[in-house]
Amino acid sequence: KLFKDYLKTVGFNAEPVLLTYPDDHVIDEVIDQEKKHRPVYDFVTTDRSCHKLWVIKDIHHIQSLQQQFAAMPHVYIADGHHRSASSSLLASEMGEKHDSYNHFMSYLIAQSQLRIYEFNRLVKDLNGLSKEAFLMQLDMKFRIQNRGLEMYKPSKKHHFSMYLDGEFYSLYLRKDIYNIETPLDDLDTQMLFDLVLNPILGIEDLRNDSRIAYSYGQTDLLRIKDRVDKNEFAVGFGLFPATVEQMKSIADESLIMPPKSTYIRPKLPSGLTIYEFES
Repeated sequence: KLFKDYLKTVGFNAEPVLLTYPDDHVIDEVIDQEKKHRPVYDFVTTDRSCHKLWVIKDIHHIQSLQQQFAAMPHVYIADGHHRSASSSLLASEMGEKHDSYNHFMSYLIAQSQLRIYEFNRLVKDLNGLSKEAFLMQLDMKFRIQNRGLEMYKPSKKHHFSMYLDGEFYSLYLRKDIYNIETPLDDLDTQMLFDLVLNPILGIEDLRNDSRIAYSYGQTDLLRIKDRVDKNEFAVGFGLFPATVEQMKSIADESLIMPPKSTYIRPKLPSGLTIYEFES
């Protein structure tokens, strides 16, 4: 509701919703043909990312794109669920007299070009448990290997890394103690909540509990180690990233991922493109 009011006040979208669709050779061909022309914009931002923007004016290419997308039963929101919901609320409020409010700006990308990265977790304390008692409870649910100073990064789903008291650990799920009945149960962020964060560490509200924090990035395990070593947090967990297929399966079942389950690229700079509502 807050963002709906914001959109109504400013009158434009400054950041597109990221939508993903099944790979399509016709769409790929249109894009390849258009990219042979000189882009309207071509520049590099301070993070050394190169941005090129083409405007499609060829009516046949536009019709081809419209036909291919019209034939798709679904596209999936990869990033921008709150923006989509806010735009839907605003469209309902403004009514049919304001057609421009029935649309929001989107960036559509083929599934094969979507990059999903993990969001890791940091927890400030062990919920009153000693290190030994905490590890004993974990051992009932995971096969645990102490890796010392060897930095372990999970290589497959249902594997987790943990940094605790100056040492890295690998955690492998004991599959006989966890029932996977829905696509959500198979998601590592949900699994960590169900098996560790909630029952052992006492985290109930992943959005608002001040004891938990989230982080991501190529060097994130180093960041987790540094923050635990500085006693800002007691323990950190590294996860394996979710897949596009997991994300789609969860959406198809009308289920909801835990907060901070995916960090998705590409992400356009805010304001690079703007969709303005008609007054």
